[in-house]
Amino acid sequence: MDGVLVNSERAYLERRLNFFSEKGIQPGSDNLKDYLGVSNQRVWELLVPQNIKYRQELRKDYLKYQETHPLDYRKILNKGVRGLLCYLQQMDFAIALASAGELHEVKRMLKECHLEYYFDLVMSGEMVDRNKPDPMIYHATVEKLGLPASECIVIEDSVTGITAAKRAGLETWALKPKDYEIDQSSADKIVNNFEEILKKFQKISEKYNS
Repeated sequence: MDGVLVNSERAYLERRLNFFSEKGIQPGSDNLKDYLGVSNQRVWELLVPQNIKYRQELRKDYLKYQETHPLDYRKILNKGVRGLLCYLQQMDFAIALASAGELHEVKRMLKECHLEYYFDLVMSGEMVDRNKPDPMIYHATVEKLGLPASECIVIEDSVTGITAAKRAGLETWALKPKDYEIDQSSADKIVNNFEEILKKFQKISEKYNS
């Protein structure tokens, strides 16, 4: 979800840093790249690396802060997302969302952006024992879809997500970020935007329908 459907990674970090600033606390890391694609648990390990008890207390406070400082996902929805999902649905592709994020936040984004209708399956890292970069979430997603791995394509952006998808034996396309550089070289393809992704799926459809 984050970094693919919505350009949310920087917005998340800014909200966390504002929270820490208001508390008068220095976070363990303020580097955006440290947080890309990781689980919420890992986020807080990076923010508060030493004191586990204090980390837990801050997480509780931050949940309240989130409620009063929600992101408007409609404003950060990536251009071309809806067009791609509409096309895939029209062509009878099975569509799944496998996010490392929290399920309630994933569902809020889908509802707010009116995207829930397009997905046959929504998976969160909270629903598996081991989150990305472990491939478990992708193994579970493929199994629930009832498809062979060879017929699945994953769109990821972060090193963590790409690693998880590749470890699951899935063809992986990396969506290139707009405002920062990361190593996506382990992906099978690197794509610049959703218009490019749409064209690739149109070619796949033409091949199978010819």
